[in-house]
Amino acid sequence: MCVGGVTNGIYTTDSARQVEYIVNDSGTRFFFAQNEEQLDKILEVAGACPQLVKIVVFDMEGLHGFRDPRVMGPRRLAGAGRDVRIASILVSSTGCGAGPAR
Repeated sequence: MCVGGVTNGIYTTDSARQVEYIVNDSGTRFFFAQNEEQLDKILEVAGACPQLVKIVVFDMEGLHGFRDPRVMGPRRLAGAGRDVRIASILVSSTGCGAGPAR
């Protein structure tokens, strides 16, 4: 949020289809994934998310040989430039009509 991003909650239990909906509905450009499992979900639908620019994976363990120009770890992110703007948060839930439950 310090660089002007809007956080958007995605649950670890969300399906790839749910992730696709939330990413497209919110206009997500930078996706932050906890681990390889969450990375797999966004990569599965990334082709249907044209505005998605980069994917940052916090836990890169097990991804040492993995190469994708869209994916980076936190160390590489730390070296990226910063542009501070207003920050906020967007939270979606399947219980509030935020798209498909499955």
